[in-house]
Parts: sequence; structure tokens; C-alpha cells
Amino acid sequence: MKRAQTTLQQLSDREWQDLGPKLWDVIPKGTYAWTISPNVEAKLRALVPSEKPGRADLSPLERNQALRDQLAPRLSSADVPTLYQLSAWIIRDWGGITGRPRGDKPDPLLDWAEELAGFAPATVDRFLTQRGVHRISSWSKLLAFADSERYAIYDTRVAVTLNIALRAIGEQHQFYLPAGRNDIVARAAAALGAVDRPLGYFDYLSLLRALEAERGQTFLSAETTLFAAAPQLAERLMAEMDRHLDEACNLSCPSQ
Repeated sequence: MKRAQTTLQQLSDREWQDLGPKLWDVIPKGTYAWTISPNVEAKLRALVPSEKPGRADLSPLERNQALRDQLAPRLSSADVPTLYQLSAWIIRDWGGITGRPRGDKPDPLLDWAEELAGFAPATVDRFLTQRGVHRISSWSKLLAFADSERYAIYDTRVAVTLNIALRAIGEQHQFYLPAGRNDIVARAAAALGAVDRPLGYFDYLSLLRALEAERGQTFLSAETTLFAAAPQLAERLMAEMDRHLDEACNLSCPSQ
């Protein structure tokens, strides 16, 4: 069955040069305590024996960047079977997206490995145009590891942070919201709801380029800041919505 396509809105780079700094200024600047579990590290060493995910004396951001820098050349030079194995480690082991195809359904990660082999910019642009936002939380992880200066991870946390920030500065635009796990961020995503023509991955990249130029952020530092801010902003949003609901109830419900 053919998947339904999401019709996306796209803003210009110039518009993101104006919007990007405004968004950045209202986003909390927390740090995500990124770690890698011994089990996940062991799986990587089985695939790439010489690689280590990062020294203990580095900051979480530096360890994250070091891991991506270590794997990027291997991804770009890998044959399809090797790229498929590395993709599975990045998306399923490191990224925690554990869903796999059922029965005799083909594994999309193998299709992606065949399509993206080499990661030439024109190849990736064609892939992005064809995919739109379908399974964006998965394939954006692979792209972010293949070239962390050009691509970044886009998931529910990132989208929730951006959409709450857009609301805070009075903008009606909204990024596509991928399905999330059942926590405060997923609740906030459900509360934000969907729009007919959301912003997508190309807009996300334009935003990151604007933040790089205007606020000196690398793609990874911006990505991890957006990721880290999501729970705090989600809690604020849900508390605000609960307060409005209580106020509406007090106005409409008869006194006891």
C-alpha cells in the first residue's frame, strides 16, 4: 500500500535568517547528558573493532561529536552490506528505535543503504525529496552521523521544542511532529496537534544554517540544545494548558 504523502510548507533561507535567532533566544540552553551504554558500545566494537565512542575526559557534546566524526568516513566509503549494519547500529542500538519489519516485509534500512551509498549531496537531496517526513526520526540519525556539518537529527523532541518556540514568538508556522514515546514530550506533541502544511527537514536545515551563521552554533550543538530543552518546554506547555482548562471550568461550571 502506497504511503500517504505529507504536503510540506517551505520557507526561504532569508526568512530563517530572521526567524532563527528569535527562536534561539527563547529556547532554554540546557545540556543533554549524552552517554552510550556498555552493551551498545560492545555492539559497535564488534562491527568496527578499532572505534571507541569517546574518552571519559571529554564533555558529552565532544564525545557525541567524536563518535560521529569517527564513523562518518566509514559510512561514506562502506559497501551496501556494511552500510546496512552500521545504519542498524546507529538507528536501532544507539538511537533506540527498535521497531523492525514483520514477517517477510523488506527492511527499510537496507533500501536506505542502497539509495544513500556514498552520501553524495545530490544523492541525499534526492533521498530527502522522495522521503519527505516519512520515518524522519530514523533516517535523520543516519544522515547526522554521515555528515554532522550538513545534517542533524530530527525527532519528536526537536520538533516539540521548535513548535513551542514558534508559538512563543507569535508564529503560526509549525514543524512536522513525528510520533513520540509516551512521556511528557509525546503528550505535548499531541496537545500541539498537526497542521495541514507543516515545515519539514529542508526547513530544519535552513534553520540550523541560520543558527550557525547568526549564533555560532554547530549543527550538533544546536541539535542537542533543542533535544535537551524539550521536556522543560513540554512541562511548561502542559501546565499552561491545564491552567487555561481550570479557568474555563471555573467560568462555566456552576458553583457548588
